Amino acid sequence: VTIRNCVAYGNGYLEDGTNAGNGNGFKMGGDSMSGKHVLENCVAFNNKAKGIDSNSCPDNIVKNCTTFNNESYNVALYTNTAANTAYVANGIISYRNSSLESALAVGENLKGKGTQVETDYKNETDYYWNGADASVNTQGAAVAENWFVSTDTKFDPATKKFTSTVVTRNDDNTINMNGLLELTDAAPADAGARMAGTASLDNSVVPADVKNYKVIDGANQSIVAGDAKDLTIRIDADRDLYDHAELDDVAVDESNLIIESGSTIVTLKASYVKKLKAGEHTLRVFFTDGKYAETKIYVEPNTGDRSPLALYIALILLAGCGIAGTVIYTKKSKKA
Repeated sequence: VTIRNCVAYGNGYLEDGTNAGNGNGFKMGGDSMSGKHVLENCVAFNNKAKGIDSNSCPDNIVKNCTTFNNESYNVALYTNTAANTAYVANGIISYRNSSLESALAVGENLKGKGTQVETDYKNETDYYWNGADASVNTQGAAVAENWFVSTDTKFDPATKKFTSTVVTRNDDNTINMNGLLELTDAAPADAGARMAGTASLDNSVVPADVKNYKVIDGANQSIVAGDAKDLTIRIDADRDLYDHAELDDVAVDESNLIIESGSTIVTLKASYVKKLKAGEHTLRVFFTDGKYAETKIYVEPNTGDRSPLALYIALILLAGCGIAGTVIYTKKSKKA
């Protein structure tokens, strides 16, 4: 998903200041799943929680964004269970001032993991709040108040209400910041959002041409409801890239899985399979490179005794009916 030329503010509060929702501005992920979601040329301010939140997505891309006086982190790039992150951030201005004094001590939540290249999301174009008194880049340069035309958001911290409307729309529905957090010539050209009422160059979102992995063994298996047996598939992917599995869009707890090498071998344990309800299920296995593999599991209703003895008895009964029918027909023919 690409979000471009947008503003997020006041999330977590109704217009009368009543608490409502978790209050994040741009919430860009979930469940440690790769998404490569892009946030570009956007502004977040005075949200009850975070301004820019990866929400555990391990590979967000943030470009030329301004985030100001959010009550939690202005910027949070972190993941929970993914082994590696691949965050890219360029041109972030994260800033605070005394108009929200209660949040001056809140720094950023920037936690790359594993193979993350630190300079990909912490570099001279990024200005992060230090949790005390300044927004600085990796060279020690600091954001100044004169970088902005205005920082008056009209937000009252006591009532949690905006006293007047600052952000409006132009006749063509593009956003007009009316000076709020608009950058002056004092700001570096490669940092922060510059909407200036202009539309996005391209409002379309074109999905990348991603070739997903294939299930090369065990695809589209059928079982009977209540069967207590392991269900195994093999995927043409590197085992080291495995991230997690989902059944019907719900994450499968790792305690119910066995993950092995040999491409990637995924086994749903018998105790888990036994609980599957009759019907069609979709199993997806996700990998840290953004790809996934998908297969169906067909669970047939358990209609009773499926033992060979029952089948033999049924066949004998059918055969007996056929013989009886033949005898009756023969006797009738002789009487004719």
